[in-house]
Amino acid sequence: MRWVFRLMAASAMVIACQSLAQAEAAGQHGSLGVMLAPVTPEEMNKAGLEQVQGGIAAQILPGGAAERAGIRAGDVIVSIDGQAVSSPQDIVQRLSAHLPGSQVAVTVLRRNGQSVDMHNLSATLGIATEMAPPPASPDRPVAKPPAAPSIAAGPGKPRSYLGVEFAPITPEAKARAGLVEVNGAIAAQVAPGSPAEQAGVRAGDFIVGIDDHGVASIEDILQRASNYAPGQSMTINLLRPNGRSVDLQKVPVILGRAPAAVAAAVQPGPRPAGPGAAGPTGRTNFADELADFGVAPKPSLESNVGSPTPTSIPGGQVITTGGLSGALKQGIPLLLIDALNDGGRGHPTLPNARKLPFAGEAGSFNDQTQQALAAVLGQFTGNRRDVPLVFFCLSAQCWESYNASLRAINLGFTNVLWYRGGLMAWQAAGLPVQ
Repeated sequence: MRWVFRLMAASAMVIACQSLAQAEAAGQHGSLGVMLAPVTPEEMNKAGLEQVQGGIAAQILPGGAAERAGIRAGDVIVSIDGQAVSSPQDIVQRLSAHLPGSQVAVTVLRRNGQSVDMHNLSATLGIATEMAPPPASPDRPVAKPPAAPSIAAGPGKPRSYLGVEFAPITPEAKARAGLVEVNGAIAAQVAPGSPAEQAGVRAGDFIVGIDDHGVASIEDILQRASNYAPGQSMTINLLRPNGRSVDLQKVPVILGRAPAAVAAAVQPGPRPAGPGAAGPTGRTNFADELADFGVAPKPSLESNVGSPTPTSIPGGQVITTGGLSGALKQGIPLLLIDALNDGGRGHPTLPNARKLPFAGEAGSFNDQTQQALAAVLGQFTGNRRDVPLVFFCLSAQCWESYNASLRAINLGFTNVLWYRGGLMAWQAAGLPVQ
């Protein structure tokens, strides 16, 4: 049975549990690390609770004091240090009097099937900026999280299938939903007949947690989901805009298994991935992407990047237009990397691709380019080496994506796919660009 709260967006929106006034210690104050939502008597009555005040833990921020204390998404915080709290603002005000490192007693009510349990927990507060992203630096550029679908697999596990394509939460999306602060991702598309659709996940839902653990980004969702094999169940914590309100739901999902043909398209190995897979028009060779120019593959970086390329790549695999378009339609979590350096002219690229024009530079595997690529890919993937990466540039006569693929392989990524045909093949197949 789902436990649903309705959050009145018009009067009291989701707010960050942060101080209203600066404290001592260099202006820092204690933070519980939880996104709060108001409690309405009507909705609490529907859940079997009567006239409860306080605040709902709508989202638990990863690594924050609340998560460490055992507070879960959906818990109702009813007192701080033994004193009843009447609203999210009251909780914020009480916490603002504490410095980082302080211990506070937090009492929560938690739904447990048909009953409601009370838990007295102890939280050691962090600092208010504990969940902030690291600042940008020349060695660690800040990259926008990519939109990504939601199939994940841990090392040695079969690929599990959820059937959701995620997109980042934008300020515009938050404003439309009446949310002030929310982390996670938006379910941009839900595949028909997928485990997610069968469980009730809808396009437009805000995915804010997995098994009551808050998620900060698309990568965080994929990383947590990777711990589950096909057939296992996990609970998705989501916020769903519903007119003038927002519903908080816990949705159990039994993960499926990725179709065999789809899973095979991203398995590591030296062989091409689906060279015979037909594209959307039934053809298998677009813009000479399968042409053999007689160039031998090599494990070193190529400086003459505008010349014919090999038909394979050491340590990785080739994926064709048909294989790539089919994999994306099936919801495989491919991270698309555009390595074409066009001198800043702003060329069109594949939907949801990330442009890294420096990634395909010639040089060595211990130069500054390699260090910068390691930093960016680490951010994109959550430092997971099994995330499927697809590198592409202009065409089969462009080495920049080959170089970038080799650099990623040298960094230890185990699922590197080289889209040899690149932009010319993609557009020759009549596929959309952005």
